[in-house]
Amino acid sequence: MNGSTLASRKTTNGSIGIAHDNGTRRNSTHTPSPSPSPSPSPPPRSLRYRTLDLCITVVGIYVCYLKYAILQEQLTSLPQPDGSRFSYPLFLMLVQCVCNSLLVYPIMRWKDRRARQKGAVLTDHGPSTCAMREWQFALLALSYLCGMQSSYIALNYISFPTQVLLKSCKMLPVMFLGALVYRQKYSWMEYAAVACITTGIWAFFAFKDLGITPKATSAVSHQTDDGRATFIGIVLSMVSLTCDGITGATQDNYVSKYRPSSELLMYAMNKHAVLQLLVACFVCTSQGADGFRFILAHPSVLQDLLLFGLVSALGQLFIFHCVIAQGALALSIITSTRKFFTILSSVLYFGHQLNPVQWMAVGGVFVGLFIDIGKKAWKKKNKHRNKHLQQADKTE
Repeated sequence: MNGSTLASRKTTNGSIGIAHDNGTRRNSTHTPSPSPSPSPSPPPRSLRYRTLDLCITVVGIYVCYLKYAILQEQLTSLPQPDGSRFSYPLFLMLVQCVCNSLLVYPIMRWKDRRARQKGAVLTDHGPSTCAMREWQFALLALSYLCGMQSSYIALNYISFPTQVLLKSCKMLPVMFLGALVYRQKYSWMEYAAVACITTGIWAFFAFKDLGITPKATSAVSHQTDDGRATFIGIVLSMVSLTCDGITGATQDNYVSKYRPSSELLMYAMNKHAVLQLLVACFVCTSQGADGFRFILAHPSVLQDLLLFGLVSALGQLFIFHCVIAQGALALSIITSTRKFFTILSSVLYFGHQLNPVQWMAVGGVFVGLFIDIGKKAWKKKNKHRNKHLQQADKTE
């Protein structure tokens, strides 16, 4: 057939290119031009660099989230000089999500420019591009907000250390539903971890009045001590824990399926959270207007609100970086130990009282958490070892 035809072909970098074929064959003696040598892969990061990166990440997460916890309890629990309290959790979440979006957006765009300068074709997997639909980000934002809202409301009924302890027990509902609904079987290490956590939580509440005098009060004294209020606080904490589990599981599914960048995931979730909170604050409730009026009446609250939003955004950035650079297991260890120090800082800073039995109960919960982390590390190590053995068998 005469005339040139166009045949599309894929170039080495994955983009679509065009090749011309005039219907003639090349001479067999023609020496093809040498293909360009592949660019050398970047050298692996040294142990010293990775250790320094891990230390900076740990310090960043600890500093940001310890300050975040103090500011959250201070804003939601401590009364102002006139006796009023900042009781607008929707407005507080709005400030937090706005700060998260404003901080991560320029970072995402900067990474976009760097990728384009290096010649990357940004289609579905660039720093600011993804095949995920907007409604999927909106669902993530909704479960994320429901978890935070339940957590904030629970502080009206239970103390902050109690809430942190309850939210450290994510594996309890997971194992309960897995065994009851899906008939899954678990190892003795997992049952040992559950036994430590369950016993610790039971002891924490069963012996909460042991050695505590009625006159002893903390700086945060608005929570009621009756059983009904404690039950409401526990239920709200469990709702928050369930929503966090739904958010995490859905997030993992979307990440494995669509591979969004961490910056895009953080920005899109918070963007939709802001849109939903604007409706909740100014259409469904009056918390938006009431929050602004409270700030005008108590200007010192504005500084705490802005600082709260800043440390929240920085903490999220450190967490996303830790997942990518250090892995999920390292993040589990860091966040678990961070929760213990969060309880300790709340007790020291706000004067909450825990008796010796309750401290032992807290220790039992964290022993259970570290048993679970150790089991995951052991399973991951065996998985890698089996993978290497299979590869070795194939090569032989």
